[in-house]
Amino acid sequence: MSDPTRPAYDVLGLGNAIVDVLAETDERTLDRLDLAKGTMTLIDLPRMTELYAGMGPAIEMSGGSCANTMAALASLGAEAAYVGKVQDDQLGEVFRHDIRATGVDFRTPPLRHGPPTARCLIFVTRDAQRTMATYLGACVELSPDDVDEAQVAARQPRRAGGRVKLEIRTAHLGDAEEICLIARRSITELCVADHDNDARVLDAWLGNKTVTSVQSWISSNPSGVFVAVTDRVVCGVAVILPSGEVVLNYVSPDARFKGASKALMTRLEERGAELGLDRITLVSTVTAHRFYRRLGYADLGETVSFAGKPAFKMEKLLPAHRLFGVAE
Repeated sequence: MSDPTRPAYDVLGLGNAIVDVLAETDERTLDRLDLAKGTMTLIDLPRMTELYAGMGPAIEMSGGSCANTMAALASLGAEAAYVGKVQDDQLGEVFRHDIRATGVDFRTPPLRHGPPTARCLIFVTRDAQRTMATYLGACVELSPDDVDEAQVAARQPRRAGGRVKLEIRTAHLGDAEEICLIARRSITELCVADHDNDARVLDAWLGNKTVTSVQSWISSNPSGVFVAVTDRVVCGVAVILPSGEVVLNYVSPDARFKGASKALMTRLEERGAELGLDRITLVSTVTAHRFYRRLGYADLGETVSFAGKPAFKMEKLLPAHRLFGVAE
């Protein structure tokens, strides 16, 4: 008899676990750091330390071609797993969080000693040229002992009717009850870092999460309320105003790490482009802050209070305006 708790995958990838560190730069900085524009160079730890010190403000995003492929497959609904080595350090935690947040099963134990997590330092000039310096660090410490045989042996079982697909569509008034339940469960169960189970904070936050309120959102903004659906069941909701402000993005706890939140944000960004906007704005809670940073949203340097805790004003330039305000 098969074990229903055993993980099952469509694909398992093994590769270099690398965190990309991206920063805007100019030719003078490249010359000062002795970097040949548009090239990719493997570097050692002292050189990595030197180059990192010479970078401007940077954005950290988990990368590596194999890990990116697993994340892409997971976003398309595949069951994916990944094997790769990181150090038990800050960038290692960033990598572990990011790949798991896409729905990929990542369980490789981190290094406790030795080289730090691998990183690719990416210097981006105004003409969108990338100059990359890659430090492999901990990822080359991957060994046969890090491979879980049961994980490799797992297979995705066949099922009648095919795989479950994630659909993003505009919300209908008939979705209001499911949307209301998702919003309330998401806040209560997933946003504990923001409300600390304080009854007064929860009451205020949940006050407008009613079926009637949801129906009014849909009626007043019919092209800006979107739901994620699997097996004909609503599992997530997100709302964008005509101004380009994202005012909510909630996913059911049952659908967490399945790609629904990311897919909803992709659709909101598409909606922003349809409206002719150059950017999307939002205010992020503590719980969601790293998620939005991973999607390319940047802090505006203004912190506001939300539920008695800091919240972060953020924005993301849409593709035609992303690089230094110059259309691609």
